[in-house]
Amino acid sequence: DTHINVNRKDEIGFLADEFNIMAVKLKELDQLKDDFVSSVSHELRSPLAAISGYVELMTRKPLEQIPVEKRTKAFGIIQESTTRLTGFINDILDLAKIKAGRVDIRKTNVHLGKSIEEIVGLFAPLFEKKKITGTVAVPAELPILALDEEKMKQVVTNLISNAYKFTPEGGRITVSA
Repeated sequence: DTHINVNRKDEIGFLADEFNIMAVKLKELDQLKDDFVSSVSHELRSPLAAISGYVELMTRKPLEQIPVEKRTKAFGIIQESTTRLTGFINDILDLAKIKAGRVDIRKTNVHLGKSIEEIVGLFAPLFEKKKITGTVAVPAELPILALDEEKMKQVVTNLISNAYKFTPEGGRITVSA
């Protein structure tokens, strides 16, 4: 919040102007940092609250006294929340690696169709829950590609996760290449 008031056209005036510009930029960076910390806190708090709430519910009485459908729902939400937390933390770590210029690319020959089918298969329980039809439309003759399979899977998983989040019950998600 510091501002230097110097009205000169010499080196001192130039330095004062540069100082004022740096002070504004630092304030903007500080605000970005505060916004980031707030966003991270929110993104971490929501799934942790869900996990905590359902673990508390499950530990109040013996499991066999809790109806099966309630247990199944609780474990599903705990699993989903854990997956969200893991994904979010991995995203933060990936951003740090990108910023540091240390992203490792490990190219291998990948059959894209098989990888995409595996990823869509992981979402099958979630799709069933919302009565979503999930399909893969990848031609068999698609060539084998040299790429980092884990990073490709991360991108496709994020895309499908977003599609799932915004697809209404009974909807359809098609992944094509």
